Amino acid sequence: MAPSMATLTTLITILFSIASSAVTLTAEESSRPFKKIYAFGDSFTDTGNTKNAEGPSGFGHVSNSPYGTTFFNHSTNRYSDGRLVIDFVTESLSLPYLPPYRHIKRYNDTFGVNFAVGGSTAINHEFFVRNNLSLDITPQSIQTQILWFNSLT
Repeated sequence: MAPSMATLTTLITILFSIASSAVTLTAEESSRPFKKIYAFGDSFTDTGNTKNAEGPSGFGHVSNSPYGTTFFNHSTNRYSDGRLVIDFVTESLSLPYLPPYRHIKRYNDTFGVNFAVGGSTAINHEFFVRNNLSLDITPQSIQTQILWFNSLT
């Protein structure tokens, strides 16, 4: 049986997060093996980029309760009522929660950035438009997230 799209997306997200983590050790950071995390993906990883993303209006519901209320006590634009896997990863590495790329006023990658957007796909949005595939998806694909990342370096 072929793996589901959700399984593949989760695997890709985890691999990108691990591959994008900077491993810089200094004397004062010896207890923290990872200095930064850059997260890519979809709603399994999105910590708030969907709020300002282009796309279907149906994605805006995560700005309201109960999304985030179990742990954060307010809505967090996460597709969960608490933390996401990326939140547990940052906690386990003694790093703060990753700020969503679309919400940072001035770029500061001290601990990393989250580029994930709920509803994003591995294929560019133009492919779906060009092939007359009407899907209710956001136009921010993984390629868009990589472009955002490259614009910061």
